[in-house]
This record gives sequence, C-alpha cells and structure tokens, in this order.
Amino acid sequence: MKKILLASAATMMVAAPVAAQGIDLSGYARFGFEFIEGETGGFDNSEVATNSRFRLNINASAETDFGATVYVFQRAQTVSNDGRQQLAGGAGRAVSFAAPRFGVRGGGLDVRIGNIGGAIADMPGHYFGSKSAGLGLAGLGFHNMAGNMSGSPFVWDEFSSSAAGPAASNGIEVVYSAAGFRAQLSYTDRNPGIGALRVDPQGNVNVATNIARQERVAGTLAYTFGEYTGAIGFQEVTSPRTVQSKIANQLVIATFGANFDQFRVNVQAADRRGVKKAVLAGSFDVTPEATLLGFVANESGNRPGATDFNGTSGGVALSYALGGGASIETGVVRTSDSNTRADFGMFFSF
Repeated sequence: MKKILLASAATMMVAAPVAAQGIDLSGYARFGFEFIEGETGGFDNSEVATNSRFRLNINASAETDFGATVYVFQRAQTVSNDGRQQLAGGAGRAVSFAAPRFGVRGGGLDVRIGNIGGAIADMPGHYFGSKSAGLGLAGLGFHNMAGNMSGSPFVWDEFSSSAAGPAASNGIEVVYSAAGFRAQLSYTDRNPGIGALRVDPQGNVNVATNIARQERVAGTLAYTFGEYTGAIGFQEVTSPRTVQSKIANQLVIATFGANFDQFRVNVQAADRRGVKKAVLAGSFDVTPEATLLGFVANESGNRPGATDFNGTSGGVALSYALGGGASIETGVVRTSDSNTRADFGMFFSF
C-alpha cells in the first residue's frame, strides 16, 4: 500500500500540461597520485599510483501548470583510479552512464524513483563538506564517516555513478523539507539472485552480495537552526530467507554540525549491530585560499576476524583554491587497522 500511495502522489503532481525548462550540465574533474600502504599495482608495481576521475551531471526538467517540477538526473563518468583497481577489474573503466533518477517536486515534497540517493547517503552531516566528500583528492577511504565502519563499509543505498544501483532494486524515496526541517524515507527491494553465502570479517553473512532478495528501509530527520544542523538516521535490511536472523541489519547514526565564518565542526556517532564508531571532524580557513581539514575517529565492537579494525583513526588535509573553481587537494589518513593512505592532485568544477 505504501508504494501505491507514493506512486499515486507522484502521478497526481504531474497530471497537467508541462513546459520544458531545458538541460543543465555540471560536474568536475580530478587527477593526481595516491599512496596506499601495503598495496601493489602502482608505478613499477609499487604503492604509488595515479588517480583520476571525470564526472558530468545532466539535469533535465519541466514545470507543470500546477507548479510542480518533473525532472530526471543522469550521470556520465570515467574513472581511472589506479593500476591496482584496473587489474582487479574495479573502478578503472571507459565512459559509463549511471541509471537515471526520475522525480517530481513541489510544495516542499520531492518523490523520486530509480537510481535514488538513499536516506543515509543524503543525510546532512554524514559526508564531509569537502571537494571529495572525504579527505584529500579522492576521499582516502572516507574513514571520517561514522557509518563507514572498517569491518563493514558502505552498507547503505546510494546513487550509483557507474551502474543501475538502487534502480536495479526498485528504488523509491520521498523527501520533505520546510522551515529548516528535512525528512527523508527511502526503500529498495533487491533481487540479485541466489548465490553462495559468503561471510564478512565480522562473521556475518554479507548482505550486499549474497541475498536472494532483500529489502532496505531507511529514514532520516534533520533540523537546521541558525548555524547548527542536527540529524538522526536509521536503516534496516531484512530478507525473507531462512537465514533472516543472521542477515537482519540495523544501522543507527546521528550527526551534529556547526558552520561559522572561518571554521566548521562536525560530530558523528553510529551503531551497527554492536559495532560503534564516533567521529570528531572540522575544517578551518587558514587564509582566503587555504583550508585545513581533519578528523579523529574511534571504532569498537568488531567481532573476531575483524578486531584489527578496533581502534583510533585520523587524518589531515589541505585544500588550496586557485580560482576559477580549481584547487590543489592533498591529505593523509591513518586507519584504525594501522594503514596509511595519502594523495595529492588537482580538482576543478564547472
């Protein structure tokens, strides 16, 4: 019933003649070098390799006579992250088009289907307010995110830049915002086919790759008052298979941030099945061109097989604006399992 009601609301919002608004193009490019301790596949099979990405975002919309906007979002991207990932069949690839996201918005309500963003991924304060959304040129593993736990990273729905993503999972979400308040609810119903069950480092069935069918329901609430924003989010993953008791997955996360003239502070805390992570992050404008960023995080509760991830991680980064949307980005991170990552390069947006 809930899916029928959401679909009906979207249909009613666009049941009128529409006027084309055109197409907007935007995006960015980044290129440079990265170091990952203990990795191979870089220059002369070393730990140092190139890292680059070009991203083109395409937005097209039309407005109905009732004032509602109908839109579609599409992304084209090329990534040549490094020789390591190309050899592994990972992110090194030619041009790829993401599955589109369709939506209808008006009066503070936004209904989307397809390759949705996901409530946890879109949650205010979860990703870092930087060019990479993490540290440095390319994020350096995004260890500054409380929900991104080393033993089980990125266990939420989010827009896929290279594939169908949530569009392959019947993705649908609703966002409502008004007077500083923001609420988002997302739902996916994934049917990837039955495969051999594999176990993650915590001794749990890997819910991302092994389930014949799984549902993800996530919701977030956020409120902005002056320079402060607080948010709380929840996600549950379930499957009707007989191993449901082993693969049911709950994630609870809270964020709080403050944004002032020259500095910004972000605090996060998350719990996923007893694994806890807390993050304190911030950034400071040293000069009008140079911004210093950093974080410290602590992760605990990982089970046998992943106890190396229990501990403290941290990192620092520098962003130096060159004008015209271009900047130099560099950073270094020490992970909770005592691994060092660093990168350096240039970024520009358009």
